[in-house]
Amino acid sequence: MLLDFSHYVRRDPSPWDGKVIPGLSTLNEDVLNYLFDELRAQKLLAPFSHTCRELRERCMPVLFRSCKVQECLPFVESPLPRSLWRYIKYLELVDGCYEYHLIVRAWKSGRMSHVPFPGDTLTCHVYEGPALEDALHNMPGLRAVTLMSSINTSHGFSLAGLRAILSVPQLEALSVRGPLLAPDLSPGDVVRLDTVPALTSLQYSFAKRRPRSNAVYPSERQTIELLLRRLHDTLRTLSLPVEVMPLFELSTFHWPALRELRLRGEYDCLKDGCSPIISFLVNMPQLRILALELALPTGHPPTPIWPAGLFVNLPWPLLEEFTVSFPVTSDAIYSNLPPTLRRLSLVCYPHHMPDFPMYTAGDRWHSPLISASDILSILRSCNFPLLAKLKLEYREDWAEEQLLRHVGVAFPELVHLKMFRSRERERGELPLEMITRSLSSLSRLRTFGLHPDLVDAPGTRSPSGKTLPTDDCAVYNFQESRLQPIANGMVDNWPSIEVLRFLSPGLPYHSWAGYRAVRDQDRPPHVKPISGAEGYIDLGPLLLEQAKRMGRPLELDTPNLAILV
Repeated sequence: MLLDFSHYVRRDPSPWDGKVIPGLSTLNEDVLNYLFDELRAQKLLAPFSHTCRELRERCMPVLFRSCKVQECLPFVESPLPRSLWRYIKYLELVDGCYEYHLIVRAWKSGRMSHVPFPGDTLTCHVYEGPALEDALHNMPGLRAVTLMSSINTSHGFSLAGLRAILSVPQLEALSVRGPLLAPDLSPGDVVRLDTVPALTSLQYSFAKRRPRSNAVYPSERQTIELLLRRLHDTLRTLSLPVEVMPLFELSTFHWPALRELRLRGEYDCLKDGCSPIISFLVNMPQLRILALELALPTGHPPTPIWPAGLFVNLPWPLLEEFTVSFPVTSDAIYSNLPPTLRRLSLVCYPHHMPDFPMYTAGDRWHSPLISASDILSILRSCNFPLLAKLKLEYREDWAEEQLLRHVGVAFPELVHLKMFRSRERERGELPLEMITRSLSSLSRLRTFGLHPDLVDAPGTRSPSGKTLPTDDCAVYNFQESRLQPIANGMVDNWPSIEVLRFLSPGLPYHSWAGYRAVRDQDRPPHVKPISGAEGYIDLGPLLLEQAKRMGRPLELDTPNLAILV
């Protein structure tokens, strides 16, 4: 949407018409912020703010609401002018640690003795000190801080820097994406947090080159445990690596406000003799979202979350979204999940892609793939009349058509369906007609994603053992000659579909090739390629209509109902 502000810019009275066109002062704050947000999304707010002094002043709170700072040297002076501090609500601190780069460069050249900043490369001291505390305490609107690192390896923020951030009393959210959290202590220091604000969101994720789970640092685990001990009453969103999660403490705390819990990583408790997962996830009466993306160590089979024969009450009666990797048919969790569930994901972590070893876990983890008949057994035990979004990953077998027919009948409110389908090695053709016929009863389905697993896809191994090329030209030809005709065949027999997406090979990563259905009177239904923001569909009206027909109020935490398909 392009916005025209010509009618809202103040003009001087004209002697010719004797009229004054209303200016920005006639618009209330909500309308102005909406218009400024639209301009910001189009990267037009900065030039628009240069129009005049009045517009500049009105744009400042939106223009500088989110700021990003990347420092390579110790933080002795804020790069952000003091005059902007009062506008900042969301601050992103990126560690570009100069000391680390110097040490790595000297190590590679064999000149370690000449490094000007000797020391360890584990803990970073860039973001700490009085200058950082002064800047943070003079940002009265600061609500969220994100810590990131430009170094994709074991490197972390110091405990002193964490204390400075947590000393901001009005802080509501802390996110650590990549760097370690207090991995080491200074001599004589102990894990202590004098002040911790009443955070409602705590998110922590490892870098890609994270060491093995047995290399988790004691101070890191102690810091997480201390944070949870202080925050379990106020947290609404919690996302942590399971390696640093104090599981016993998790079960002893009460979580009255927690609505979203995400655990990812390698779950050591999958070993025999340990307590079932559900025994740790208790005292969460308001939980709406539970995601367990837990990788399997090599040699360990999948373990049920709720073992059969275990008699417990469901800890999450209001659950709306459930994600689990490596589902087990004997798991009692599926027959006990509440009918309020709207989103279900049963996929491998990481995905099972034998033809693409660069996307698999290597020797550390393994991804055993469940069959279509086992997925069918699991879904038959489910009762989710409101389910709107479903993700499945399975290997085709004799029950695949029954599985898809069951999906079409059991989940009539489905709006979004994504399937990571792996073929049997001796079969190669995609059963296009069977898939569309089996799912055609889903009259409300709008988006459909599929991993077609075609034998002639770029990067796959041919029967002769050769790997097909994966250059840009090969990928483009594959999408145009193979995927687009498949999409055309689907929309011709699937009236409700608006967007189709196919997982397409590419370098360095796979991507989703998207196609939008085009239906007009001049020609049969067909598709056109889409990309980027065109792949979003607004599910708001669909969910509101669904809630009205079901006679239930629709409770939403966020006004943004656009889901990337």
